[in-house]
Amino acid sequence: MRIRPRFIWAYAPYIWIITSYELATLVIIFDGGGLLPSPQFILALALLGFTPLYWLVMVVFAVFSRKWKRLAAIIASGIIAVSMVYFSWKFRNEVHFLIMRPIYDKQLAHEKNVTTESWNWYEGSGWYLEVEYVKNLALAPPPTEQDDQGCTDTSQRLGENFFLKFINCD
Repeated sequence: MRIRPRFIWAYAPYIWIITSYELATLVIIFDGGGLLPSPQFILALALLGFTPLYWLVMVVFAVFSRKWKRLAAIIASGIIAVSMVYFSWKFRNEVHFLIMRPIYDKQLAHEKNVTTESWNWYEGSGWYLEVEYVKNLALAPPPTEQDDQGCTDTSQRLGENFFLKFINCD
């Protein structure tokens, strides 16, 4: 079966809407922060701003040309894109962990007899977020604890022996 070029170009706008929104969300999730935003972060914000305008123009053209099937497909692609962004942002820590887990597993495989290990994700003024590996679950961090300096540690289980720790020292 031969794929016709017209078929590909007919669905390219819908694929653009969905993928550009999701890629922009993933770039924002993985951005490390800092004083100045990275070029990828600026591009992601531009995509998040440009894509709804592109979607709106496609809706207007479909309405005025009275192509109702195309209008339904455009609206469906917009709903899919917005829902993908919503769920990617809502579960951003889980998405980040699932993407990074093979790297963590590979590092743990190279280091023998590791009981705990941690990787820093994000930091800010007085807070940081890290993933902690604990081999023995009896040593697992409690859900919330206060340390001597007044910092609050909040833990969330991510995987079998992995925990997400949010440390706030404000």
